[in-house]
Amino acid sequence: MKGRIGAVANVEHRPFAIDEARLVGMPAARDYPAGTEILRQGSPAERVLYLESGLVKLLRAQADGGETIVGLRSSGWFLGAAAAILGRPYVARAVTLSRCRIADLDAARFGRLVREDASLSWRLHEMHSREAYEQMVQMADLGSRSARGRLEQFLHEMASALDGAGDDVRLSIPLRQWEIAQLIAVTPQYLCRLFADMEREGLLKREGEFVTIRGDGPREDSGS
Repeated sequence: MKGRIGAVANVEHRPFAIDEARLVGMPAARDYPAGTEILRQGSPAERVLYLESGLVKLLRAQADGGETIVGLRSSGWFLGAAAAILGRPYVARAVTLSRCRIADLDAARFGRLVREDASLSWRLHEMHSREAYEQMVQMADLGSRSARGRLEQFLHEMASALDGAGDDVRLSIPLRQWEIAQLIAVTPQYLCRLFADMEREGLLKREGEFVTIRGDGPREDSGS
């Protein structure tokens, strides 16, 4: 499960296969270390980035000077594609959370590829349709899935995005606590309580920066 991970966390599944992207003339990917700003909010959309591997967070600056995390993207996603197609500035800044391999396309070249390659055009329709669909599911889940259920789903989807496998998955989640809280729509204080409850029930174990979680998937639930 790659791309934009899940409905609750605003992270999408993998929409593109890497070999397909290369077939339409993708440039060679480069490595970027964690913590690199690769797109800046408000800048002209002059580049589209294909995320071949790794994890990226999207942050939007607010009028009060703070930032809100608005999503995560994993391998297989075209970052900045919507802004480039519309000819509008980037709506958020993108920062690598892990070591990433990224192919950098000039927006004009990307536009030509979209117009000339029917397969790429269709894949972009799929990508943006999936994003709109998952945003609707996310809004519905805020009213129908409990905060505990949203956290469980987030953890299991992060495990998948970070290539965790097996019954017990040990992860280093490269997000601050307030960012996780924003993604599942709770306060940081309440997130601490949720983690403590799950640890007490044996569903996860925290060891410094690492979290070990059960691999049997999130439960289905309802409530607030």
